[in-house]
Amino acid sequence: MKTKKKSSMHTSLSSIHFETQEWLRVIDFYKKELNYQFELITEMIGSTSIDDQQHKDIFRNINGMLDKMTNESATQLKLHEQNVLNAMREIKTVKTEMFFLQHKTFANKVKLLKGGVIDLRQAIYNYIDDNSVQYRTEILNLDM
Repeated sequence: MKTKKKSSMHTSLSSIHFETQEWLRVIDFYKKELNYQFELITEMIGSTSIDDQQHKDIFRNINGMLDKMTNESATQLKLHEQNVLNAMREIKTVKTEMFFLQHKTFANKVKLLKGGVIDLRQAIYNYIDDNSVQYRTEILNLDM
């Protein structure tokens, strides 16, 4: 019976391990996405009006907070991953409830981070679309 319990515990920890690795890959993508969004904010939103500058500052601040949250989450997840791997190697009775509680907390963090990155991206795109430069298409139809 003890062998069955250890095997079940190892399987549960293995699931946590693989999900944590997936979250680390997702967070790595979010870091790249946030860098791209920062460049987009810098290049696509002008600074010629007070409204543009205020939006640019707001978007940059949100981007900075999400970037900080991403870095902190990555650091915490790496530690969590290491603890899970250590518990899997030890193959002795470990209180897996602790890992599941931590894992649930990380699941919520990753979900919040995802929502924040998506919301920021959508806000930037909406602002750019609503304030984009209107090109005069009649210029393209000139006979030369």
